[in-house]
Amino acid sequence: MKKTTYKISVLLDLKSSNTAALKSTASLAKIINAKIELFHVQKSTELVDMESQLSAKRAINDAYRVTENKLKGLAAELAQTYDIAIEYSFTSGNVKREIKQYLKDTNPDIVVLGKKKKKILKPLGDNFTSFMLQKHKGAILIADFKNSFEPNNELSLGLFNYEQLPTSISFLPELMAHIKKPLKSFKMRNNEKAAEGQQTDTLNTVDFVFDACENVPETLAKYVAINDVNLLCIGRTNKGEKSNTIQANLKDIINSINVPLLFTGSKELHLP
Repeated sequence: MKKTTYKISVLLDLKSSNTAALKSTASLAKIINAKIELFHVQKSTELVDMESQLSAKRAINDAYRVTENKLKGLAAELAQTYDIAIEYSFTSGNVKREIKQYLKDTNPDIVVLGKKKKKILKPLGDNFTSFMLQKHKGAILIADFKNSFEPNNELSLGLFNYEQLPTSISFLPELMAHIKKPLKSFKMRNNEKAAEGQQTDTLNTVDFVFDACENVPETLAKYVAINDVNLLCIGRTNKGEKSNTIQANLKDIINSINVPLLFTGSKELHLP
């Protein structure tokens, strides 16, 4: 077996279904030969509020046991199904603070979030996905609530907001070894005539260029679907590019695309 060189951290909401997100995570781990850690934060306000200190301690201990059993069960199921190393950990407290500390301590190559149908999943706070995209400069996989991909099948990769391959991600060689050619590249240009289906030899891609005045999320979702893309890489924008059309539509794009989304690169992202 190849030596594991990458780490994927899955930020779990144990109250929601994680099946598709965990399946995509395990598939990606098999493709790039990574290990997985499941991480959950129990909100301190969700634990107990009791007058009796003894009763409170018992309730906290019970909550910890339930959480550990859930994580242990998920880890065991994934390990058995995909024959892959799975670890898990959890804590309680302020969610954003605990996750920031966790990411600082573990420095994962990829962070995985889930999403629900028709809305960004907010498992750990109302603006948690936006928070992660703003603060975490590494790769982030937003797994679709329903659609996932398989480790033994070639991936149909789409690129959005890229002029070249996302070379900022360390696992690009392993990922590209499982990608169908040609790639599909989706772009928006303010001063360029819209075109579609143009072959680009330098990147071995087929380019689809959208008019900036179009309904970008809807148009992008349509072309992702008809081209059978099952993983879409989205380029991040630079700080201060709030007027950029991609920037303005980013939340709607996340909501509209029904495949896993991989945000790559180390540029800081600012959502409107």
